[in-house]
Amino acid sequence: MHKYKYASGLREVLTSFTKRVLLLLVFSVKSVIPSTTMTRQVCLITVFLLLMSMWSSLAQNNTGNTSTLTETQTQLVYVLQQLMKNDHSLATQLGLLVMAANNTQEIPAAQAHVNPLLNLLLKSLGDMLKNPTPPVTTNNINGSQPPPMGQSQAPPSGQNNLLDTLTQSAVLRELMALVTKQIIEGQQQAKQGNISVDSPLMFIHPLPLVQQLLASMPARTAVPLKPSGLVSDVCYNDVMTTFDSLVAMKKWAVDMIDATGKPNAGLQRGSFYFLGSYDQCYQIKPEIKAGDVIGGVNVTSSRSFSTKFCRANIPIPDSFVESLHVDTHGIRLKLIMGLCVPETCHSADMEGLFKLDAIKRLNIPVESVHCYDEKDLSADKSAIAAICVLSVFGFLVVCGTFVDVIRRHQSGDRNPEMAAVAAKYTPNRETNEYANITKNGQDNVNKENASNDKIYVNGFPPDFMPHKESYKGLSTIPNGDMMSTEKHINGDTINPRVQNGGVSKSENRQSKPRQGILERAVVCFSLYSNVPKILHAASGAGAVNCIHGIRFLSLTWVMIGHTFNYGIISQDETFTADNLLDFVPYYQRFTYQAVIGGGFAVDTFFVLSGFLVTWLQLKEMHKRNKCALGDWIMYYFHRFWRLTPIYMMVLMTFGCLYQYMGSGPFWPSKLWSAEHCKTVWWTNLLYVNNLVSTDAQCMGHTWYLADDMQYYVITPIFLALMYIKPLLGALSTLLLLCVGIGITYWKEHDVSGNFFSMKSDGGRYWKEVYTVPWCRVGCWAIGMLLGLLICKRGNKPIKNRALVLTGWMAAAGAALAIIYSPYGENKDGGEVWTPTQRAFYEGFGRPAWGLCIAWVIFACHTGCGGIINSLLSWNGLIPLSRLTYAAYLVHPIVMEVYFSSRRTLFHVNDYSIIYLFLGHFGMTYMVSFVVSLMFEAPAMGLEKVLFRPSRKS
Repeated sequence: MHKYKYASGLREVLTSFTKRVLLLLVFSVKSVIPSTTMTRQVCLITVFLLLMSMWSSLAQNNTGNTSTLTETQTQLVYVLQQLMKNDHSLATQLGLLVMAANNTQEIPAAQAHVNPLLNLLLKSLGDMLKNPTPPVTTNNINGSQPPPMGQSQAPPSGQNNLLDTLTQSAVLRELMALVTKQIIEGQQQAKQGNISVDSPLMFIHPLPLVQQLLASMPARTAVPLKPSGLVSDVCYNDVMTTFDSLVAMKKWAVDMIDATGKPNAGLQRGSFYFLGSYDQCYQIKPEIKAGDVIGGVNVTSSRSFSTKFCRANIPIPDSFVESLHVDTHGIRLKLIMGLCVPETCHSADMEGLFKLDAIKRLNIPVESVHCYDEKDLSADKSAIAAICVLSVFGFLVVCGTFVDVIRRHQSGDRNPEMAAVAAKYTPNRETNEYANITKNGQDNVNKENASNDKIYVNGFPPDFMPHKESYKGLSTIPNGDMMSTEKHINGDTINPRVQNGGVSKSENRQSKPRQGILERAVVCFSLYSNVPKILHAASGAGAVNCIHGIRFLSLTWVMIGHTFNYGIISQDETFTADNLLDFVPYYQRFTYQAVIGGGFAVDTFFVLSGFLVTWLQLKEMHKRNKCALGDWIMYYFHRFWRLTPIYMMVLMTFGCLYQYMGSGPFWPSKLWSAEHCKTVWWTNLLYVNNLVSTDAQCMGHTWYLADDMQYYVITPIFLALMYIKPLLGALSTLLLLCVGIGITYWKEHDVSGNFFSMKSDGGRYWKEVYTVPWCRVGCWAIGMLLGLLICKRGNKPIKNRALVLTGWMAAAGAALAIIYSPYGENKDGGEVWTPTQRAFYEGFGRPAWGLCIAWVIFACHTGCGGIINSLLSWNGLIPLSRLTYAAYLVHPIVMEVYFSSRRTLFHVNDYSIIYLFLGHFGMTYMVSFVVSLMFEAPAMGLEKVLFRPSRKS
């Protein structure tokens, strides 16, 4: 009776379990089962449990009627049918199972080499199979008819029977032994405690059972090193030891699993990076002590190893991407999982681990694995060279500052930027009166005696502000260039005596020793001199002051657009956002079109550069009344010297030192925009990186500098024509504008791309339309025409107020139409533009934008800007304007380093983007200030020392 009560409880458990997993099994067994011994044994065990469930279901009917199958039983028969279809040898084994059922005698355990529990299960199965299985109806099984269960073919010669197959399974034998032990111990405890037991299976505890089963089977047995050669022995042993230690519940092994990535919420919104804990992984110190039992083996000697973080990339099936119903615009979606592994494993080892037979059966299509190996700076020659060069510049800055401070202290000089202003309020030593500045350059005498009730401290009145808006001491030239201090303050000429701090030039020459060229060159690196030059909030007389505001706001616009791109979308290897797919509703919003339109800010830079070079050069040519060859040589040299030193230093630092700037789970294995700098840097040096090696660009955002330099090279042709025949020069420039529009229309009609197609079209829009000079020359031409107009007309105000109002309304309306017209296509359900529409927008939109900017400059310079001119000309924007070139160079690097160094996923929403932009903005300008002090300002000073010796520093 005890035996049958035991079997009844087992039937209840098996029935409850198999009914829960049945539906999953029905649809999963349709795939072909690999013909391996281990897999076949697993399938036989599964079939064994399913047949037990059928038997228990039939036994519970109590009617004894077996002519009708329940839905569950029908599904079970369907599973058996599919198994036998896919593996004929399995069908043979099932036939042997039916034949074995004819033996009604109890099989002795010793004879079967199994424990009593397995023997009981087999005998119960035989009892069930004595009755033939009725036919199966076609309902709910797709018309499939299983073969009669009572019929089977004779086993082939030498074929093992089912009993032998099951008893050969080490896993099954161990499982049965553990289950039997738990039941026996539970019955003994129940008997001692006088506890009534309905079913002995209540003593089975699954979690300890699984743990004991895993502990009894080393990981090397479950995952053998087959095929060999895919994983290094040391990595394989450490990984298997980690698994065995996890089963043994060693804390360090549990910590490694804790540091490994796990599925996140929000998969359907783009949370595809199972991040893990990067820092926790590196803090773990695995240690195996002597005497520990790991994988069923008693460890005899202690050992320890370190850990590292790896990243596994798993491609997401196209079917899942399609189910999301979003347009990824060519961004390839993939699942990324962080792994904490032993330090002895490298990327190739981890890739090989996923190709082992035992793991490969899990059908996990791991595409690649990247492990963060320790970076060896001492073996990186390019990094060492870059550090040496930067050290030389740092040494020059320290020396230049020291020499400058000592020199000024010995000569009693004040900061030259403030000397002239201080002198204005310094009493004349002979007359005790104050010097004033007049337009004719003569000193006026302040009739008030110095003994009045006003007290002057160090030559300044109490209410004096050093950066008063009326003071204009410095002027700038294109792209934020710093020029030498002007000799004009508020349009007035400074008295030579006042200009030198109240000391005449002859007195000054007698009191100052003559400086050598080497000393002057070193002083060019002085922070004491360069910091005031950059931060000085004033512009020179006659300058177009609104340009400072336009330049600064344009760079800000570029940075807003890049905030959404660099580090979030631009990352090829990792996704840094946990809601990546929410970008789709973002660009569908009306307000977001202003962010998309940030590309027009680059056209604004082209207008500014074209205007300034034309205006300044024509003024100089008319002033000298000649156009000598030497002037044109210096014209090209100045431009190259102005842009290149800081450009090449940033490029060198980025290309050689980027991988040492940070670390983290998002840090790319190869940032190609930096890696390419080591091989194609010469294209940047020659300013042809927009035309040569466009598939391997270094610092891709510097395509603008290449375009700008190429326009600068051809501009003298048009300047010469404007100088000789202004009308002919204007017509030739207008022809250049028309040619640019025509070529842009033609190329865009062929490519039919935009910002969102840059990844899906293989980069055609980027390489053939967006960055090439002939498609962006229109705004440069408009800038040159504006420079010619202002050079000829000056700043005479427009008297016709109606014309001014019409100009402002037309410019504002056109600018808004250019920015927001793509909303018709980008909005949800919007109509896709035709190639003709795209070509028209690309060909005419940028020149139209250039005309809008040209009007703003013209109106502000002629006194028709009103409050707009006041805002754009605010002196507080001048220092920021001087830093725009350095900020343009470094801001993508700042963004990339920040996102690559993050430890958590970024959630995209309006507030987080605003905070992110403000952080990028602040960090960019801090870095650009340092970069400008070290490279840009010294380069401009050296040009004056080495190539303009007549001008004293």
